[in-house]
Amino acid sequence: MLALGACGDDDGPSDAATRFDACACDAGSPEDAGTHDAATSDAATSDAATSDAATSDAAASDAATADTTDVTLTYGDHTETLDRAWMGYVRSGDEIVGLYFEINRGADDACPSATSPVPQQILTIDGFGLGTPGTQTYADGVRVQFFDFEGAFFEEIAPKTATDATVVVSALDVEAGTVEGTVELAFDDGTARGAFVATHCESLDGTADAARR
Repeated sequence: MLALGACGDDDGPSDAATRFDACACDAGSPEDAGTHDAATSDAATSDAATSDAATSDAAASDAATADTTDVTLTYGDHTETLDRAWMGYVRSGDEIVGLYFEINRGADDACPSATSPVPQQILTIDGFGLGTPGTQTYADGVRVQFFDFEGAFFEEIAPKTATDATVVVSALDVEAGTVEGTVELAFDDGTARGAFVATHCESLDGTADAARR
């Protein structure tokens, strides 16, 4: 694990257009014992049900608090939540020198490819270089584009470009191909902010000398 504090072809990512206790009681008469046994059985059944419900609630709570992608995107008067993320490695020779990200809503859980479903919305994040602090900004070269293929935010096909961006990579495991971080982005009429957990996809890998912006 490397702690940091970043569809297409081999030349880089292509255009984005192409996730109880039982109570022990003394037994009385056989009749009393039968009554008690039934009450104890009912209590045990109730306790077991309560225990199962508690276990189920705990599991649901754990699932809700698990690391996930949850980026709130607001543009104009509309808001959506982006819930899937992937990353590509940017290489110079054999060395990984940067990371490329795609965060979207509406695609499937597979790595992006030429035959992937088109997402409703997608953020493409480029320019995050390794070998520098885990927080990088627009001033450091981070560039973000926002595509709305659904037309929920705007009708144009052309993307909106972020006017400001802060991307924080808190953990990167190159061998496992995972990265965790947060984004805070500003557009001319909107914002996007939240956490992401991205998986590496070879289809998003590129080279440092490829023109991607």
